Amino acid sequence: MLKQLKVLQYKFINFFNKYQLFKYIQMNKINKGFQKGVDISEYADHKFDDMQMAQIREGLESGVDVTKYANPKFDNMQMAQIREGLENEVDVTEYANYKFSVEQMKEIKSTMKDGYNQSQIIQSALDENLDMEI
Repeated sequence: MLKQLKVLQYKFINFFNKYQLFKYIQMNKINKGFQKGVDISEYADHKFDDMQMAQIREGLESGVDVTKYANPKFDNMQMAQIREGLENEVDVTEYANYKFSVEQMKEIKSTMKDGYNQSQIIQSALDENLDMEI
């Protein structure tokens, strides 16, 4: 069975290399997922750069719900904040929004851990984003 998996892995990698659907560094991240035994279908998508792929793979390895952040609109640092929140059992739905900067996500995550009113913090961060756009 292991030999069949290795053959399948080899064919998969060669197929994508042949048609150049992924950059070399992306293929390395996909291959690392194969080696770690994670479901690469969650991140084997050319829309993700190699750093985003790494964040999704790390989430899969730690057993968190990567669908909360497996979105190319999030940069890899935002993905890291969401993944870390999930790993620490924080309700990430309050800050898993690509419109938040990494710093805002950190602040929201930190204050949520401390038990502050989530709605006020989030509204403040959103207002800050609106001010920056104007």
